[in-house]
Amino acid sequence: MELVANLKRVPNEIFIHIWSYTYSPQPANLLEDIRDYPISLEYVLYFYQERYDFINDYMYWIIHDIFGYISFFSYDSDETLYTSFWKRAIQCSNMDIDTLSDYIYRLEQNRIETQVRLLWAMLYPSERVDYLDSIETFIEDEEEDYDF
Repeated sequence: MELVANLKRVPNEIFIHIWSYTYSPQPANLLEDIRDYPISLEYVLYFYQERYDFINDYMYWIIHDIFGYISFFSYDSDETLYTSFWKRAIQCSNMDIDTLSDYIYRLEQNRIETQVRLLWAMLYPSERVDYLDSIETFIEDEEEDYDF
């Protein structure tokens, strides 16, 4: 009831503007990204936790491997910060190389869970699938090396 009372006090112009978002269709690729993110993140966390169960900080392996994957597909020969990848983030899209470097440094100071979630969110759904396929393929190849 309190919500309804508060909504009645909102000016009509703002109410109409907010209301328009409830009926406006969202792009299909955005909806796919929203659906894929939590499912694939949960899978990758589970995968690494099971794989590196003897290590307490398995999240660091995730960061290491995601950066390796990013460097594989988005390395710019003239800039070593993979600017094409980082500029996907809205807050980074207009940054110069020095500001971007500072941003990445600040990111590295965050909690490890925050870093994993941010990097995972910056990957496109197709890249997440490709990444998951690549780590599973790597594990299968590694297991075959020990078969005699």
